[in-house]
Amino acid sequence: MKIKSLTQLLLTHGKCTEKNGEFLVEDGKAVTFFASLGHETLMVESVVKISFDEDGMVLATTEKGDLFVLSGEGVCSLKFGKAAEKRRTGII
Repeated sequence: MKIKSLTQLLLTHGKCTEKNGEFLVEDGKAVTFFASLGHETLMVESVVKISFDEDGMVLATTEKGDLFVLSGEGVCSLKFGKAAEKRRTGII
């Protein structure tokens, strides 16, 4: 997918805000990236920050702080939805 198309989708359907070249997902929302890996598809869930470098790479940071670097051309679709509720574990 072209970077221009990705940015338009993030702004219009994802309702992301752009700040200093980074797209921030608003609280309560979730963005999932699907990237083509030949015969496999990589799913990157809970993305909260997206940026692009000059070589056309997509830098997607998840809620946990993991950074995924994807080829812009390899991103085949995006999913926009509600963020998953955080579960508490242990004794309350």
